[in-house]
Amino acid sequence: MFKDRIVIPKSLRATVLTTLHSAHQGVSSMFSRAQALVFWPGLTIDIELARRSCKSCNQNAPSQAKLPPTTPKVPNCPFQMIFADYCSLKGKRFLVFGDRLSGWSEVLRVKDSVSGCGSKELCEA
Repeated sequence: MFKDRIVIPKSLRATVLTTLHSAHQGVSSMFSRAQALVFWPGLTIDIELARRSCKSCNQNAPSQAKLPPTTPKVPNCPFQMIFADYCSLKGKRFLVFGDRLSGWSEVLRVKDSVSGCGSKELCEA
């Protein structure tokens, strides 16, 4: 045992990986399941290799390549860049908006009579 997980010998690791990947889940889901139950040195690398070598997953996985991270633009003055989104809480709808530079934010309750969540409905609110 390693802490509360079973240490898997080399001879059984392929079987455990097959079982972990039986639902054809991604690496993070496989790792979450494994982390709760089993352990061996290099487990994470073996899980990544098992997922990469699965022909079915490679054919059915989303084909979108990972994009490199981009540095967010920083505003120079207040209200140059704002954010806004609708949300619901306990059956009531709200508009949350704010300024990216100062962090100032505001929450407004949207009229119950407004049915949509777009710019037209925002102007009517």
